Amino acid sequence: MILISALVPLLYVCFINGAYAIFFRKRYAESLAPAFFVSIILMLFSGMLLGSITLGILISVVLAIVVYVTEIINAKAIGPLFEKAKSFFSEGLLVIAVYLLVNVINYGKHYHSPDEFTHWGVFLRETFRLDALYVTSPIGIVHKDYVPAITLFEALWCKLSFRLTEANAYRGIQMLQVSMLLPLISNRCSKDDSNKKLIVCIKAFVTFSIPLFVTGLMFYHTIYQDYIYGVLVFFCMWIIVTGDNSRYELFELTLAITILLMAKMTALAFLPMIVIFYVVYSLFYMDKVAGRNNVLQTLLRSVIVTAIPLIVWKIYNVFSSKYIGGNTANGSGGQSYGGHNLGTLIKVFSHNGSIAYQNDVEKSYLEAIISRGLVGNVPYVQIVVIIVALLLAFSFWGVEKCYARKVRITSLWILLAGLSYGLLMYYLYMTGFSEFEARQLASYDRYMGTFVVTAIFLALGVVFYFTKTNSLVIKMLGVVLLSNIIFFGNCEQILPGNLTDSEVLYNQEAEHLKNSVPENAKVAVIIKNEMAIAEDALTFYSFPITIGVAYPNDVKDDLNRFSYDYSDEELAEFISEYDYVYFMNIDEKFIDRYSDIFEKPEDVKRGEIYQVTNEGGKIVTY
Repeated sequence: MILISALVPLLYVCFINGAYAIFFRKRYAESLAPAFFVSIILMLFSGMLLGSITLGILISVVLAIVVYVTEIINAKAIGPLFEKAKSFFSEGLLVIAVYLLVNVINYGKHYHSPDEFTHWGVFLRETFRLDALYVTSPIGIVHKDYVPAITLFEALWCKLSFRLTEANAYRGIQMLQVSMLLPLISNRCSKDDSNKKLIVCIKAFVTFSIPLFVTGLMFYHTIYQDYIYGVLVFFCMWIIVTGDNSRYELFELTLAITILLMAKMTALAFLPMIVIFYVVYSLFYMDKVAGRNNVLQTLLRSVIVTAIPLIVWKIYNVFSSKYIGGNTANGSGGQSYGGHNLGTLIKVFSHNGSIAYQNDVEKSYLEAIISRGLVGNVPYVQIVVIIVALLLAFSFWGVEKCYARKVRITSLWILLAGLSYGLLMYYLYMTGFSEFEARQLASYDRYMGTFVVTAIFLALGVVFYFTKTNSLVIKMLGVVLLSNIIFFGNCEQILPGNLTDSEVLYNQEAEHLKNSVPENAKVAVIIKNEMAIAEDALTFYSFPITIGVAYPNDVKDDLNRFSYDYSDEELAEFISEYDYVYFMNIDEKFIDRYSDIFEKPEDVKRGEIYQVTNEGGKIVTY
């Protein structure tokens, strides 16, 4: 079964990718990402229209079969199809090698971060369990209105592997990330084939190693979507920078932007940045001369790449509103654009005093972007400035003159987009977070890491694609990266879980709970001296049991952030709302303090689970 679960996803990758490459007459490595995108779109619409995402996967297979059959019919022989398959051999080996790498490094890995338990993992579980879009789930989910593109691909991977596992979730998101990076490795402007295999190997090493230096999230051990969001923005820009104003470029860019908008709610902020660059680049930086017809065509194309993704995004939002309806009860709500408008924008940037803590947050934010390291010890502002400076230098000494302008306009986009994204995050900290979260700059590293990932990969892609000394520059990058990775890279994330002692957090407690109470039970869990992730993990792994957690403690510190000094009556009332009580982690201080609220104080023991009722103000345990 293990062999089959590893083989079927590979067969699917080769099958649909080959069909896409043949149908559009494209190279094998550059076809993988758009082929995956088509599968996601099919799953999205089959989920909305037919109530099953599996049908979308089956439709993608049927379409691939149609392509192969049509190719055979047109050629009146099967030989030409095999000839095309042979032409994919070298890049096919690259795809297979990447697949095997992703499969191996995720062996035995498990969720380890809070949001993986509270929503990202729940999104995937409900999508897989219901074979439907997670927004249709009847259970309450935090951020239920998040757009589902990335989760759909994770679900596809788990379905092809015949099992919902955390390792398969990681494999899915990483294969999607890698598919967008493969063109960066395999494509180049130069026709020089000298040392081709060596250069491809060095490119692959550099490309896949760079994320090891990014702080905030582990690129290869997370289903948080901040970094793949950055890769998606990069991929949209890559299509434009290496494009040729063809109809296929229009199709691929429209497809990529659609997935971008369906991957992250803040992607709408990147849409104008990408479309404006597309118009400017098409009119003034393509090899073709821009005439009147070209201007009209470019404007029409810009409307298409904007309108179609927005239509898909709107269709999904109309569909999801039937299941959310603006109701945030039971944690089913999530982000909304309702509170963001011109008035809010003016309020934030005019400093009109309506946000009492704005000056404090602004000071912390400015200090962070100037001094808080995101790649090694390099902060956001310096990363953007360094990348722009290096690209400008590269445009003078590293490329042919005919390509220098393209490199410079790309570096200008990185500068302006970096500034815009910095202002966007400043605005969101003022409007999209609680005062406590804003003051702490909650999740700063991973939020700012989104654009850092975009900028680094875009700069790298420009160097790889346009360099005139194909081997020298790339070899130098490989040497520099190799000399630093051992000392500064977070290499643990690329090791299989069994080598890093990755474990299922609070698995024993969850299993104890599931073995002790029925699935429809409601359990009051008493936790003391545990990080908040204990509640997240226990809730996730004990599903479908409903749990509520109390943190009775008169001390608040990093280990007891949610502590509350319950009175006897308050704790008794809390426990009475449930069918069972689970003393998951208690100490002697708790027993001395609260044992009197129980009819049988001797039952109050760490690790014990009891059915409970409230009789005369006393908790009776069974």
